[in-house]
Amino acid sequence: MTFMQKILTFNGLGPKYPWTFGVGIATIKTGAADILVQKQIEKREQIDWKRVGLFTFFGFAYLGVVQYLIYVNLFSHLFKNAARFGKLPFREKIRNRAGLIDLGKQIFVDMFVHAPLFFFPCYYLAKECIQGTVSPLEQPGEVTKKAFGKLSKNMWEDCIALWKIWIPGDMLVFSLPLWARLPANHAISFVYMCVLSFTRGGDDEQEEQGELLVESTDV
Repeated sequence: MTFMQKILTFNGLGPKYPWTFGVGIATIKTGAADILVQKQIEKREQIDWKRVGLFTFFGFAYLGVVQYLIYVNLFSHLFKNAARFGKLPFREKIRNRAGLIDLGKQIFVDMFVHAPLFFFPCYYLAKECIQGTVSPLEQPGEVTKKAFGKLSKNMWEDCIALWKIWIPGDMLVFSLPLWARLPANHAISFVYMCVLSFTRGGDDEQEEQGELLVESTDV
């Protein structure tokens, strides 16, 4: 293992314990992203720990567990040229037709299937369960209705924000050797989770205040 590989994989912990490493980093970095946004961008005096709990839970359950199964297990079976393509030098990559096709397929599936059909629905459901005013145990139907109502309202804007970061991000991540994919993914994901925290991290009252501020500005 080269010196750079040791740095990016925490001295080999990533390849040795890929599941634990991936889930642990996803959990820590997602909660940390929300704390950073609250303190440094929103300049809050008091941290909203329920909101931190939302991002920490989502980082563990979805970004850690579910996305590991998607990106590592599922994608390695669906796209047979991905592993070999990632090991090639750049000059050979741009001439490798099968690898470039698989690269395009991975980006398409991630951006236009995985994100709108799985990532955002799961985020809004988690958000409504943790931050919502209705108990998911007592009224699961109402929680689901409210979550998908917000999802429908915000979907286009959310997808555009995601695509701006993750289409070029996926081009990089899915072009790398397998050992470097998770470290690169976590680095880009930290930036994106800051964006998601800032735009969709607030509770219902905060969102309503934001909408009123926008409306008053437009008048």
